[in-house]
Amino acid sequence: MCASTASEGTKRLVEITDEGRRYVADNQAALDSAMSRMAMAARAASGEMPPEDVQSCDAHIEGRMSFHRTGWDCRRDRAGPQEVIEEAAAAISKGSGHE
Repeated sequence: MCASTASEGTKRLVEITDEGRRYVADNQAALDSAMSRMAMAARAASGEMPPEDVQSCDAHIEGRMSFHRTGWDCRRDRAGPQEVIEEAAAAISKGSGHE
């Protein structure tokens, strides 16, 4: 997915291949989600915490997902919550200037 193309002393120049670009494009939603979580973790580590009511919403969602008792059917259960959560995350990012 990447290829080493040159080297400068102890440093190697690596670039993504066409296969790697396709993989990233096919998995862009997961990549965006991971990058968003990493940015949130960095803000939390720096002491920047969301307001208490936002933390409460996060805990509520996490609790509901943990206690989902009917079993997970990816086709049935995934699209709705994922869409709502991604829209909420985008709105939060847009409002905070952390897009």
